[in-house]
Amino acid sequence: MKSYSTKANANRAAKSQGLELGAFEVIEIDGRFIFQAISSDLFDEAEADAEFQALQERQKELLAITVEAIVGYNPQLLLPAPVPVFNGLTYCPECGIHLNNGYGSDVAHPEGDIYCLACDHVLAKGKLVKSSVDNPVQLVWEIADRLWGARRKDIIAECVRQGVAYNTARTQYQAFYKVKSKEAK
Repeated sequence: MKSYSTKANANRAAKSQGLELGAFEVIEIDGRFIFQAISSDLFDEAEADAEFQALQERQKELLAITVEAIVGYNPQLLLPAPVPVFNGLTYCPECGIHLNNGYGSDVAHPEGDIYCLACDHVLAKGKLVKSSVDNPVQLVWEIADRLWGARRKDIIAECVRQGVAYNTARTQYQAFYKVKSKEAK
């Protein structure tokens, strides 16, 4: 077996042999280092998959028992097909909550994204491309001056809330900040 002068060289050699970190160990023998594959009988993937499947089945049983205990068993109960609430979605793909519970767009998402109120998952991207106010540059400077000392994110969010396009608010705030920071020196 080949030995290496440093532990790092032995690690590199093991990785070049296709072994992943944790699948080998580096051993020092008389000031030299060798790597040795760790026995794979410590983890049986098939056994782990079987345990996982059994756990999922048990969770389904418990859920059915819980639902029956709360709602009661009613074989005549026919649930209607889910009706899409927003953009073809009925449930949030991230947290699974029904979108009747809420989705929105506000200053938490300055780009105008539509998001789930439960988990903040973005359902639809949206940006205000054109400002809806007259003279948006002046408005950004006024807001930035009024909120000087607040976080950049909050100032830009306020500009977007008042109808300034997101990218205009970012660009103009940066110009404002450059001038304002020079005044303070």
